[in-house]
Amino acid sequence: MTKMLVLSNKKIWGKIGDSDIIIDEWKNNETKLSDFGIVVLDMDVGKFDLAVFSEKREEITKILNSGGIVICLNHKDKMILSHISSYHEEDEYNYSWLSSKGNMPAFGFSDGIGSNYTLLSKDNLIKEYFSNVKQYYKTMRLTKFSNREGTMGFGIFAPGDTDVFATVTETREPIAMIVKVLNGSLIFLPQNELLYTKNGTDAIAIKQLFQIGNKYYDLNKEDVGDVFGIPDWIEKYKLEQQKDIEKQIKENADKTIELKKANREFNIINMLLYGSGKQLEHSIKYIFQKMGCSVEKTESGAKRDLIINTKYGIKFTVEVTSSKGIVGRNDKNYGQLLQHLQIKEDSEKLLFIANAYRDEDLSERTGKDAFSKELLDLATRNDICVLTTLDIFNFYKKIINGSMGIEEIIKIISNTSGQYDEKIVIK
Repeated sequence: MTKMLVLSNKKIWGKIGDSDIIIDEWKNNETKLSDFGIVVLDMDVGKFDLAVFSEKREEITKILNSGGIVICLNHKDKMILSHISSYHEEDEYNYSWLSSKGNMPAFGFSDGIGSNYTLLSKDNLIKEYFSNVKQYYKTMRLTKFSNREGTMGFGIFAPGDTDVFATVTETREPIAMIVKVLNGSLIFLPQNELLYTKNGTDAIAIKQLFQIGNKYYDLNKEDVGDVFGIPDWIEKYKLEQQKDIEKQIKENADKTIELKKANREFNIINMLLYGSGKQLEHSIKYIFQKMGCSVEKTESGAKRDLIINTKYGIKFTVEVTSSKGIVGRNDKNYGQLLQHLQIKEDSEKLLFIANAYRDEDLSERTGKDAFSKELLDLATRNDICVLTTLDIFNFYKKIINGSMGIEEIIKIISNTSGQYDEKIVIK
């Protein structure tokens, strides 16, 4: 086992009883973080202590580069914007140090307080920790941007690099996960009530974190071997055979990155079949962009989700919804689209897209009506095209298989009043 450092400005109750676990305050900490294989960061540092994160950016990178584990306990407070003079080119959030230029991926965080979550992990250590997690306070995502505006935007996780432990039940947004960074791992977890509750326990939550950290530390060590902390000057003395191997590794890594990117794009498309909320909107936006359209995401509260301009002079105004069952006339998103009829331009075509029975396997949806008769009657009378996300999925499948062209699909959507009625079976 390796040693673990816990940084928190709050009182942690219970007897630790383990010399390999050190607890310190953020503001008083002078310990070198990179001396530890596991570092736990309580992200709730208070309004005036945000600089401590940026100050430790380099140390945290060293930990990850050596195969170490950094566990972030997501904080309860709302996002705090603070100006950090040493990083004057951008304002800093509590988590902005994770988006450092260089080796770390960029992350996006949103306030999302709630208690209705789904635990996906089968790991008993994670299950034990979550047995005392009553609420989550942040939802997370990876994003390709590193500036403040981009970091807060919607992004998609890189498959293979990320294992999501738990999600919001309704939206499936991650609230806990592990991300492979450099040779190490970043772990994000909600706060555990036993950490700061005076209840006579022997610091159970801290010991659980220690066990979780050591498990993944050992796994990382197996991946990279026991060779940590190689000095830069060793580069001058490497044998030609090793240099050749490293060259091949880099070439294969570049290829792997491209393959992961392509795979990630297909995962975005797959969200059409199970997604909801912003996740589903993002997937539909992505599909139409792949079809050569410009897509504008409207502001929250607008009476439409997406505005799509095609290169064929046709404009779609889109509302997106999802449901665990049939989508009816009283669906809020459908109601918003009907309200938009009052200000609809002549050049606009209204489009309603729904992921009905979103939690069911496609085979279980066969033969079920996705929309109520009332909804479809209204759509037909008002020249609204109604599609399921499965329709969109199959349209894209036909495009990449070469059996249907983009212009043909755009015209089909434009000319449809009511539900698109072609029966499409995935083969």
